[in-house]
Amino acid sequence: MSDQLHDRALWQRVDELPDPLPWRNAPNQTSFRSYSHDAKLEIEEDRLRIAVHSARRFVTAFGFFFIPAFSLIAWFAIPDVPTRLLFSIGGFIVGIFMFALIYGMLAHHENLGDYLVIDRAAETITLPQSKVEFALDQVYAFQWISGRTESIPEEETDLNLLVADEDGLLRYHILGSPQRAMIEEVVRFSGIKLQEISPTTGVYRDADSATV
Repeated sequence: MSDQLHDRALWQRVDELPDPLPWRNAPNQTSFRSYSHDAKLEIEEDRLRIAVHSARRFVTAFGFFFIPAFSLIAWFAIPDVPTRLLFSIGGFIVGIFMFALIYGMLAHHENLGDYLVIDRAAETITLPQSKVEFALDQVYAFQWISGRTESIPEEETDLNLLVADEDGLLRYHILGSPQRAMIEEVVRFSGIKLQEISPTTGVYRDADSATV
């Protein structure tokens, strides 16, 4: 952790949680999680974005060379005619279908919008994929929570946003497996504290006050 974050007491470790938990999961949250492997941080004056990095060009270029190459190799390397036809022609058709499916999935994910947008001039924070926007003074904290879920034993980390409302804290998912250096920049830029919760709390990563 950087000295600047430590001095400003923005990155806080939480080892004990109240019972029941103080947050509720936002009603529009689903089991779908966005992962930070394709996220890129962009800062321009008073505006910060965690945007989706497009991989469609790479997929298109890779598919353009891979599919014909596979068919040609199968055609010249397989001596048995029926097997050669199966892999050359069938592989070509299946390859086009698979790369088109991957391209479509990537396009859909990118069209959901950025993961996070912070505008210090407008004093707003936006989660485009959740289609919500809040005033900065309405945000309680970022949440970095690690652990497993009730159905999945693997331990992972989620970055969430805790927003104050009339009934307490509402939690919105931002990213799964967040990159620490990127999130430090977000915390530093926004001045919003981050609460780091470790797996030793004994709470499922996706649990809220309605599920424990």
